[in-house]
Amino acid sequence: MVGKTYGKLLILEEVKERDSYGSVFYKCKCTCGKEKIIRGSYIRSGHTSSCGCLGIKTKVKHNMTKTVEHNTWVRMKQRCYNKNILRYENYGGRGIKVCDRWLNSFENFFEDMGYRPSKHHSIERIDNSGNYEPTNCVWTDKKTQARNRRNSVKILHENKIIDIFSFSEIINLSVSGARSLIWRNYKLTDGVYIKYR
Repeated sequence: MVGKTYGKLLILEEVKERDSYGSVFYKCKCTCGKEKIIRGSYIRSGHTSSCGCLGIKTKVKHNMTKTVEHNTWVRMKQRCYNKNILRYENYGGRGIKVCDRWLNSFENFFEDMGYRPSKHHSIERIDNSGNYEPTNCVWTDKKTQARNRRNSVKILHENKIIDIFSFSEIINLSVSGARSLIWRNYKLTDGVYIKYR
């Protein structure tokens, strides 16, 4: 980790001392100029991304640090810039970035996105290959997000390519029932299931 940058922290050196659990600590320098010793696992997980100045600044400005909207903003950035989190390869690993307007300003993010409409909604990129930015992000429900996934099942039905959710509605079956029907009677050709029986 030495020499790498995580959030606002530049890792200067590994500290020889360990705690009672044997955890590794690092001496870090924050972009604000302050140096601090921080547990390595906290840095790698994204739990700690500054000397503490970022959290203080954010809390003072908007008082929303424990809200769903703020957590969404934090996780969005982690997916794009923290190589140590699960599924990074689907976001930052594919070149997905957070726009300059949102990257260091929750206030700008909240001004553009507003409150999450309901507990069933989460942030979604309209263009799955595009960045997190105002013109490419909306709050959507889980069903809509599933339709837009890159790995969503596509079916050729009456000369139109549709997703499995639309297909299940048309044939009046559950999604799992539609999947069974597809596996029995359709074959995958160029990423689209085409009926052969």
